[in-house]
Amino acid sequence: MIIITEYAAARVQIQDWKQKIGTDEQYNIWICGPTGTGKTQIMKEELAGIPHLYLTGGVTPSWLHNVCWRHLNEPIIFDGSIRKWASLMGGMLEDLTETKPVKTLQWNKIRNRNFDRDTPNSFYTKSPVIFVTDEIRGKPALSLVDRFTIVEFTPTLREMLKYMRSWIGADEFIDENIKSFDHAVGWLDTVSPLSCREWMKAKKGWEQARLSTRKQKERNNEVEAYKMASIRKQKERNDEVEAYKMEVKRAKCQTKHHRRISLYPFSLSI
Repeated sequence: MIIITEYAAARVQIQDWKQKIGTDEQYNIWICGPTGTGKTQIMKEELAGIPHLYLTGGVTPSWLHNVCWRHLNEPIIFDGSIRKWASLMGGMLEDLTETKPVKTLQWNKIRNRNFDRDTPNSFYTKSPVIFVTDEIRGKPALSLVDRFTIVEFTPTLREMLKYMRSWIGADEFIDENIKSFDHAVGWLDTVSPLSCREWMKAKKGWEQARLSTRKQKERNNEVEAYKMASIRKQKERNDEVEAYKMEVKRAKCQTKHHRRISLYPFSLSI
């Protein structure tokens, strides 16, 4: 078993498997690990541009036989819970996961609607297989383990946050979490308590909270601006009243001065 805790190392492992497809050194690979760590995303990115068969739901043996013929010699990816493939264990998957380069697939039952007319009952294929699951358990699954290179992918919290930065952005959100977890010694180097999907939900909640905070701040600024405008207008009114009072006082003083002059029109001399 290969234990991997870094996304870069996981990519290297898939690239090694990819380079050996179609050669005598090709092998089957089983990637397992906690749910929501980006296993499927990495695998899809690394297989982009390469013809392959990607299966996510439960299928019948006859249908699988049919699509394996249509995707002859192409890599076949089984992604999801191991329970989805229970109906294939012990028969079709044993043939398909043989460790030899050339395998024989057979399905000798009566043809049904899942079969193309040109699909033979038996054919040879060189298709390598990838399993991507959260765990490996159950007797049928354990019987296939020795046919695969097992890769246990358990990225640390530090690695997951770094990986999420590359495809969801939100640097400020990531930095805040790194800063908060960094206070607890060793936490960043343990397995993430949340899956990528849960981190995405946390990011949306964080964005909504920031939006609410920003809107509340805008409202507070508007209220503050209104208060300042009201204070400014009140001050202008007070200044106008004060100016008017001063003008009235000045006018009264001038009137009183004129009255004094009228009472004493002539200067007295001794």
